[in-house]
Amino acid sequence: MPSLVGSEMCIRDSPVYREAGKLISSARKIFTTGAGTSYHSLLLGTYFMSNIANISLLPSFASDFQSLHAPLCTKDDILIAVSQSGETKDVKNACEAFRANNGGKIISILNNLNSTLAEKSDIILPIASDLEVSVPATKTFTNQCLLFLLLAQQCINKSIDIDRLKNAVEDTISLSHRITPSVLRSIKHRKEFYILGFGITYPVALEAALKIKEVSYLHCEGMHSGEFKHGPLSIVEDGYPVFIISAKEDKIYTLSHIHEVKTRLGKVITIAPEDEQLKASSDVFVPIPCEDRYLFPIVASVFFQILAYKLAVDLGIDPDYPRNISKTITVD
Repeated sequence: MPSLVGSEMCIRDSPVYREAGKLISSARKIFTTGAGTSYHSLLLGTYFMSNIANISLLPSFASDFQSLHAPLCTKDDILIAVSQSGETKDVKNACEAFRANNGGKIISILNNLNSTLAEKSDIILPIASDLEVSVPATKTFTNQCLLFLLLAQQCINKSIDIDRLKNAVEDTISLSHRITPSVLRSIKHRKEFYILGFGITYPVALEAALKIKEVSYLHCEGMHSGEFKHGPLSIVEDGYPVFIISAKEDKIYTLSHIHEVKTRLGKVITIAPEDEQLKASSDVFVPIPCEDRYLFPIVASVFFQILAYKLAVDLGIDPDYPRNISKTITVD
């Protein structure tokens, strides 16, 4: 089960988080950078900060930070660098470029407190996920997202009920084991499919697709559902599977995007809080037991982690050690 309590306890008990909140609230610009799964967590964090704290973050891939943002950095800006290991070379390069261009302070969000990134940082925010052995990040992603949510609420002096999130995750794990076989039947014999998200669920679609690619070697593309009609919709044919992730508040958009796929005879698998209209419009409906707009993306990601795992096992692939990648990327 994802480690959820660590980040919450840290943010309640440590003045470091209060200091980070004040620094973020007073910065001229807030750049944030990461790679892979960490990038997806900070992208979700961008939605949290915008929606909850009315604070704008400037996200970028770590490998693109130097050319995209580094020339704009000043001493009044901050960089939030996200990395599970604290040794990701692209992220360390981004921090060096930030410093070299008269950048201000660096806040790191990481799991390894004895890392190079920790040494380069002014403030360290631990995600407290304990050791994650498998190559694909799961509980570290969950805790990175949770930390961004807590940090956004720290900026406006509010807090969430952590027990609601823990209960929803536990219920989703139980649900996933029951419903995953029907989902797998829906994508059986398919070598590619899409996962769509809208707004706050878009980063989850990207992360879900990454997890499935990593451990099953099938081509799965994550995309904003509002962009699907601008070209990719042409790939849909009879039986083509499309996953759509929807928060409760985005139902009207989700119904429109389901219709786009269904009228082309595609097969829609919807992941959303319980809703009869969405269920009736979908070929397969996965009822995530969470209606909270900000907790739902975190909980929904757990379903896809389990789906990716079961898909890999069905294909005879070891999901802990996928080919061609390693736990820590230390090259440019």
